[in-house]
Amino acid sequence: MLDLQSITCRLQKNKLVRRSLRPWGRLHIDRQLPFLVVYRRPADREDPQADRLIVGEASYLKALADQHQQTIEIVEAARSTLQPAFGAFLIVEVWTSKDTSTSRSAAARPVFRIHHTPETPPSLLQVLKEKLGEIRVLQKSARVRHLKTAQPWPMGLPALTEHSDSTLCIGIEVAPIFRNLKTGKQFPDVRRAVHRGLSLALRQTFFEFASHHTTDKPPHFHTLGRQAIVRAVKDVDRRFSQVVSLLNFMLLVTPANPGRAWSKFKAAGFRGEPEFLYRPIPERPADLKRKLYEIPVHRIEDPTLSDLYEGKRIATDRRITMLQDRSTPNFLYESIQLFGLVEDDLLNTAVSLLASIPKESRDDGPRLGAIALAKRARAEIARYSSIYPGFTPKVRIRKDLNGLIVSGGNLLIGRNIEVPSSRVEALFQHEIGTHLIIHYNSLTQPLNLVRSGMSGYEETQEGMAVLAEYLSGGLSLSRMRVLAARVLAVRRLTEHASFEDIFGELIDEWKFKPYSAFTITMRVWRGGGMTKDATYLKGLISILKYLKDDGDLDPLYSGRIALDQAPIIEELIWRGVIKRPPLKPRYLETAPDKLKELRDGLTVLDLI
Repeated sequence: MLDLQSITCRLQKNKLVRRSLRPWGRLHIDRQLPFLVVYRRPADREDPQADRLIVGEASYLKALADQHQQTIEIVEAARSTLQPAFGAFLIVEVWTSKDTSTSRSAAARPVFRIHHTPETPPSLLQVLKEKLGEIRVLQKSARVRHLKTAQPWPMGLPALTEHSDSTLCIGIEVAPIFRNLKTGKQFPDVRRAVHRGLSLALRQTFFEFASHHTTDKPPHFHTLGRQAIVRAVKDVDRRFSQVVSLLNFMLLVTPANPGRAWSKFKAAGFRGEPEFLYRPIPERPADLKRKLYEIPVHRIEDPTLSDLYEGKRIATDRRITMLQDRSTPNFLYESIQLFGLVEDDLLNTAVSLLASIPKESRDDGPRLGAIALAKRARAEIARYSSIYPGFTPKVRIRKDLNGLIVSGGNLLIGRNIEVPSSRVEALFQHEIGTHLIIHYNSLTQPLNLVRSGMSGYEETQEGMAVLAEYLSGGLSLSRMRVLAARVLAVRRLTEHASFEDIFGELIDEWKFKPYSAFTITMRVWRGGGMTKDATYLKGLISILKYLKDDGDLDPLYSGRIALDQAPIIEELIWRGVIKRPPLKPRYLETAPDKLKELRDGLTVLDLI
């Protein structure tokens, strides 16, 4: 028997209520909220997956339709406790239509019918209708109708509560286009699209209700979303973290013998293809995939988090496949899936940069070796640590590296590296001021997901890192030539040019020094063909457009996220699921004029 007194007591204390019902159902109320979403599973027909439409809400009840007494008692316990706290209470009941005419195929248009009483505020109906109408499934917009009725709940069922001036009831009838009613076959992607759209529409409706009809004045509609991170999410997040921790992807696809490979290539008169050696993979890819697909993402109720973890699984799967196919032709095609191709517009920009920048551009002056760089890096890290004591990366010099790389929250420096003094500040703001700051900010987050990297984060993070070079005053002409040359090299790689051909074009046509040309070609050749190096320039172009469109950089420092996920991160920040970053790069404060110019619409070509 459900303990209604315990539920009431927890709600009075503004605590999470999460109870399983017997024999089926669940009550979930995050905290004190002026609304409740209800789904009653029909007793006279199958209605698979329909309950999934409401379980992402911060306050919901799903129960059996024939358990009238228990359901009504639960609703009354919630209403009688929460209505006095807000002055009014909204109950939204969701159910699926029996009408098969709207559900004959997966390509059907989303259809919603709003059932409401004559007393329902017109402004509330307008918001709900407008937001439901914005839902698109398989490129078809939703059709929304509304029906004025004295009984805004499913036909044949009793009312959940009595309608009054302070209690409002609205019904939403949903066409079950996410399944074939004849065969029972489910269309999960369609259901997720309907679920996500319905959830956003409900949240904005709750915001309208709370803002104008209750004593609550929420600052944003996302604040009425779920805040509690329930056990299912924690379990999925933990298991993803375990799998990703076994994948030190960039280190495993970076040659371990760059110096020896260069010496042999030079001795051979720059002919042929160098032999690159790689570190052993610590786990069998098949075992990693098995662990990856055993993670029960389907148990996550929140549609926003569910989509993020599904995207993460796809990206992680591709990385594992790449490791499995390292040093084979398949590696290149899998890299294209993960990092994309160089499209003509990007190639044209790269060629324009190469043609515009004088070929003799060099970063001249004194050069710093590994020991001097390590000393300067530790001083830069100490500067950030004084602001945020949780910032504790180590600096290590490695003989098996050819440059600088951030790995495992530490800065690794190649033993034979030499960096022009004019480039040191920009290099540190690239690696320390961007990659390491984002890593340590991500450690403060409740979810490991933003730490290990969301789907497609590389392009955004590398674009931000190059932006850091510009804002810190060190994005030199020579550096821009290298970024453009990487794009050109990736394009030639995907056109099946040989190592020698790419190397030769960089020297003969674009006048790169042999070692620089070798390094650029090696980076795109590694593993069997890596298209990631095009993301530096591509990411910078995307970031510049984002700034021109008045995009906020702060959420991008919360963790390893992609630019198109910035609105989702903003949502999660409003909901309290993600925290605002505790540490920000100092170049954001020291270059306000440059940031303003970028927001005014500077392009990549303007930067040179």
